[in-house]
Amino acid sequence: MMVKVFEEEDDFSNSDEEYTSTDEDSSASKPKTKGKSWTLREVKREFLRDFKPSARETQAQTKIEHIKMEGALADIDKYNSQFKQYADDTGYNDKALMKYYRKGLP
Repeated sequence: MMVKVFEEEDDFSNSDEEYTSTDEDSSASKPKTKGKSWTLREVKREFLRDFKPSARETQAQTKIEHIKMEGALADIDKYNSQFKQYADDTGYNDKALMKYYRKGLP
C-alpha cells in the first residue's frame, strides 16, 4: 500500500486533490459520505461551516471581554444583567466568564 507523505510546510488550502471518505457520518442530518470523494477545499469549507463561531457568538465574546461596570452600567444590577445577557451567547465556560466578570469590575 502506497501512502502519500506531506511535509509540514505544504499548503493544502487550495488543493483540488481528491480523497475518499472511508467511514460514514453518523449524523442523521447529513447525507451518507462513505466512498464520497472530497477535495481539500471542500473539507476546509465543511470544517469552517461546522466549527466556525457564529457572528452572534463572536459579537458576544467581544462585548463580554470589554464590558466595564461604569457609565450606564455603574449600577451592579445593570452590570450583572448586561453581563448575563452576553454570557449566555459566548460559549465560554464558567472559569472564563468569571475572569471577564472580575475584569469589568471597578
